[in-house]
Amino acid sequence: MNKQIKKYTLLGITLFKVIWRRLMHTERKKLICNQIQTLEKLKQELAFSNFEKVFIIISIPFNAVLYQRPQHLAVNFAKLNNLVLYVDNNYSAKISKNLYVLDEENILSIAELLKRDIYVIIPHYNEINKLLSLGQNGYKIIFEYLDEISDEIMGERTPIRECYERLEEVNPFLIIASANKLYQEMVVRFGEERVILNPNAVEIEHFKNAEKSIIPDDLKNCTKHGKPIIGYYGAIAPWLDYDLINRAAKERPNYNFVFIGYDYDGKSAKKLKQPNITFLNEKHYGELPQYSIHFDVCIIPFKEGEIAKSTSPLKLFEYMAAKKAVVVTKDMLECYGYEGVFPSENQEEFILNLDKALVVGKDVNIQNKLFGYALENTWERRAVAIIQKLDELEVQMHLPLYQTSSAKFLSSIKTMPPVKITRLNDEEWAQTFATRTNEIVAKIRNNEKLNCWTDELKRLTLHGQNIIEIGCASGGSLLYLAKRGRIATGLDYSPEFCKTLESNAASLGLSVKSICADITKPLPIEDNVFDVVYHTGVIEHFSDDEVQFIIHENARITRVGGLVVCMVPNAASLAYRIGKEYMEKTGCWPYGEENAKYTLKDVFCRAGLQNIREYTIDLDSALFYLGYLPQQSYFKRILREIYHNLPTNDNCGQGYLLVTVGEK
Repeated sequence: MNKQIKKYTLLGITLFKVIWRRLMHTERKKLICNQIQTLEKLKQELAFSNFEKVFIIISIPFNAVLYQRPQHLAVNFAKLNNLVLYVDNNYSAKISKNLYVLDEENILSIAELLKRDIYVIIPHYNEINKLLSLGQNGYKIIFEYLDEISDEIMGERTPIRECYERLEEVNPFLIIASANKLYQEMVVRFGEERVILNPNAVEIEHFKNAEKSIIPDDLKNCTKHGKPIIGYYGAIAPWLDYDLINRAAKERPNYNFVFIGYDYDGKSAKKLKQPNITFLNEKHYGELPQYSIHFDVCIIPFKEGEIAKSTSPLKLFEYMAAKKAVVVTKDMLECYGYEGVFPSENQEEFILNLDKALVVGKDVNIQNKLFGYALENTWERRAVAIIQKLDELEVQMHLPLYQTSSAKFLSSIKTMPPVKITRLNDEEWAQTFATRTNEIVAKIRNNEKLNCWTDELKRLTLHGQNIIEIGCASGGSLLYLAKRGRIATGLDYSPEFCKTLESNAASLGLSVKSICADITKPLPIEDNVFDVVYHTGVIEHFSDDEVQFIIHENARITRVGGLVVCMVPNAASLAYRIGKEYMEKTGCWPYGEENAKYTLKDVFCRAGLQNIREYTIDLDSALFYLGYLPQQSYFKRILREIYHNLPTNDNCGQGYLLVTVGEK
């Protein structure tokens, strides 16, 4: 009998190993396929994107249940037109525009090909050799100091302490401290210039859509009797004050205490002993708003000590976004100074503050103040602050070079030998647009923003209007407008572009008509047909006489009361003109002959159009043209500061595109 048991036991183990190997093989194949697909998407984006900065983030896995600081910063850096490569050796995906998750080997291989400064954001819980290696390979290290170096948090991980103690050897480009105590500590070691205080924050939109009427199943027992809910989510860890928590629950038996989070050491949750305390396991970030909306008061009950003093609690501003009053223990220094947040000197005051917070938390004025604090502390603001600090450091580092070379550079443009720029032919135009077509169609399909001028055309046209784009190419703006209810026609000189337009429209399930015609000759269209006739980036490639003829024909096919809209590069845009001039003289200019315009009012007037108005749009695209300049980041920084300080309703004529609108 024993032999038979042993036999079947060995057979079971062997079978398990076979299944496990096959499963791991399948998962490995899936991971490799995802890596290949992600790399292909990244390759396409790199082909025609002009990123402000490139960040590599080495931290926790991107898909971890605990969605924390590194993921938030990654998403918001990407929104600000920075390329973000997030290291995760077990997951690969394009998360959003500019944000890619890949394994470390692939990311570092791509980074080598970019041939530009790359910032590596790496938290303090890494080994010294990793940081030294990255620095020696030319990466600019951004060291994040996020927690007290404590055995209670780190365990006996001596390499982390070694990294902290030998940080001067790494010589980080920038140090980010998440709490004031940590910031002061780093300032003593490295000086104010290289250290920034950048606390944790909140993604406001994430907490706006929770529904009070929806109660998670595992919370229903806590809500069914109508007792107040005192809520906490985060690590159920040794640094919580369990004596305080149990005493508060015992002295307030009519309150339900709810704790959500992972058991940090596998035994802390057992310390929650009172019958009116409910422990729920960790929840995905996406689920948290649906729990916190049912909390009446939120708490952060850390023990007294250095950990509490050094912590910027991620949950603080998330609680505020949910408009909840918060009670904290006395050493939570980062939580001081907010109305509706109650620091407590001792256990007695903490319990009394629970009662106060229940009353105060119902005051709409307090709720609005709490939400206002959250609005002031978003992850987007944190990302912007880091980028601004990096810009300052870059300028300080290169200021002597910049001061001596900028004047030489500007004068050198004048002395460069002229390069003859000619009009592109059909094939050259096709090559220029070829890499963009698939990306544009994908954006339209996913209802993503295309560009500033498409937004402006959406504003100038109405649902149901009959519109035509002159020089439509593959039809980006036209397809976008067709999807939003415009009756769309595209006209282009190239038969290939007309075919591409029709193909793209069909793939999107849209009905778009194409006309192949030469716009320098009479158009094969009757008079008074269209509500809006528009073109973007077309007439700058034609002579003055040709431009006048084109606008006259545009006016002819426009119905009475309709609009002619022309968008053309703006000759008065300083950033565009400097960048274009340099690109032309260094052979980098891809668009052939291009004659920007200061105004087209006289051309529109001679075509018989009335009520002519003119303005400029798209400051950001103007800055794009500085991308090929030496010291590009300094020119960009100076002009960006000038541009972004302009009034919101008046960009002083510095937008990349001159928009001229005339009525027939």
